[in-house]
Amino acid sequence: MHEIHGYLIRQLVRSVAFTTLIVVLVGCSLYSQRYLGDLIEHGISLSVFFDLVIFMMPTLMVVVLPVTLFGSIVFIYGKMIGETQIREFGELE
Repeated sequence: MHEIHGYLIRQLVRSVAFTTLIVVLVGCSLYSQRYLGDLIEHGISLSVFFDLVIFMMPTLMVVVLPVTLFGSIVFIYGKMIGETQIREFGELE
């Protein structure tokens, strides 16, 4: 039983980490376009731009993490159902 829990936790952590990373990077790139105008127009330094993007991440994580956690749980559950059907009924043709 311990192996099953470890397998589920590993799959869930991998799935959540990957999807959260991708969604946060996409979100940061979309929101950072707003600051690129200030960078170019007002001559803001590049370090200030990266600080703004880094300070934006916690707010984005509050929104993204529950959604990616739910999506990962549904994905893992569907994967387990598929593996169970293959084991019970053999290869589906």
